[in-house]
Amino acid sequence: MWDEINVNLPPTADPRALIDRIQEAVQEETQEGAGIAVQEWKHATHSDDLSRFSAAPVVNLLPAASGFEVQVRYVTRAATRFDVRTALYRRVF
Repeated sequence: MWDEINVNLPPTADPRALIDRIQEAVQEETQEGAGIAVQEWKHATHSDDLSRFSAAPVVNLLPAASGFEVQVRYVTRAATRFDVRTALYRRVF
């Protein structure tokens, strides 16, 4: 399943450096779940051609009233959703 976290950054922050660090943390924390998702997609579709699908996390930078908002979307298993979310928030903050 896809899940999402949002992080607010102050206007004085260097968003590029922070986004790079967030992207790295999210990839490390979600690597196992993303791999399982790809295998399940292959099994469900009976095809190895998943070129349209990606389980890679997505990090978006959006303007916000108080600076920036970083929106992070990632694939996780339903059973571990809250554990992954907690681990991500710990690493990000």
